[in-house]
Amino acid sequence: MLKQMSAQYIVTFVPKGTIVEHRQSIQDMLVEYFPAESYQVFDYAIKTGFPVEIPTELPRIMAISRFGHSNLQIGETELRLTTGFDQAYCSNLDTCWRYLQERIDKINALVRSISGDRLLYAGIVSEFVEEAITSPVSFIRENYVVSGVHEDVYDILARMTYVKSDRYYMNIALSNLRAGQDEALGISVDVNNRYEYNVGKKKQSADEAVLKGLQDVYVAFVENDLPQILTGGGIHDDRIINGNP
Repeated sequence: MLKQMSAQYIVTFVPKGTIVEHRQSIQDMLVEYFPAESYQVFDYAIKTGFPVEIPTELPRIMAISRFGHSNLQIGETELRLTTGFDQAYCSNLDTCWRYLQERIDKINALVRSISGDRLLYAGIVSEFVEEAITSPVSFIRENYVVSGVHEDVYDILARMTYVKSDRYYMNIALSNLRAGQDEALGISVDVNNRYEYNVGKKKQSADEAVLKGLQDVYVAFVENDLPQILTGGGIHDDRIINGNP
């Protein structure tokens, strides 16, 4: 059975003041998901005892959801939502997406508010497991590796990067996962809008159309590409820039 084990939503933005100055706004906008008492604020200067330059992406604010399934980390230039799906959710991919999408939409509104509409990059990262494929090394070697890998290989990893709509990267990785004597196929996907920045098409910020397109590409992967990958068919409708499908 195919299961979704986890998901992340990662947003990079241009700061407007320090992130701690926006703590109350963050709590107010995300109160449905992260109770006020769960927030922690980190002051690295106090912990070290002397001035030190702290990477801007390191979390200054952290929070945990009411039942512990999600955690929020917010640095001066990056927000990261991480969710682990339990047995009540993981086998229903539609339910997992609705859970994630609701929070993504709130986070996008929050980040635009605290950054003055300077949201730069966004990405959705998900991890899936297909337990029905019990010989994942053979599956990957036969379907996703061109040549040069012997049958007795112990572990294997195949990576592919596609460009979608001339704007988004879709990074896919297939690997074998082990739990004792049992094996299963692991699939990870990372959809983000960095491509247009890397090829010199960058804008001042990612607008609603870019963020909506990001979600559309991710949903299309889950609904269309993922089942195709599990049959060994690969993805053929966009150009690949890295890998060997």
